[in-house]
Amino acid sequence: MIRSYEKNGVGCQLVTMTTPLSIKNPHVKDEVMDIHQLISLILSHLKQYVQEQSATNKETFQEKNMVCLLVEKRMSMAR
Repeated sequence: MIRSYEKNGVGCQLVTMTTPLSIKNPHVKDEVMDIHQLISLILSHLKQYVQEQSATNKETFQEKNMVCLLVEKRMSMAR
């Protein structure tokens, strides 16, 4: 959406997005995801991968899992 207005005698245009960023889900036909849903999906896959790869090394798993948890916390704060 573009709005025109005048400030101190100068014409300006304000451009705003009216629709949230959305991404088509390649796994499900005709499903559209917003950016938060996409990040959550990526994080869940990352957690699963970390668990599978770190089954023998608990220290590495805990470090990588903490990164996932921190990203999730930052995402929830941004909403």
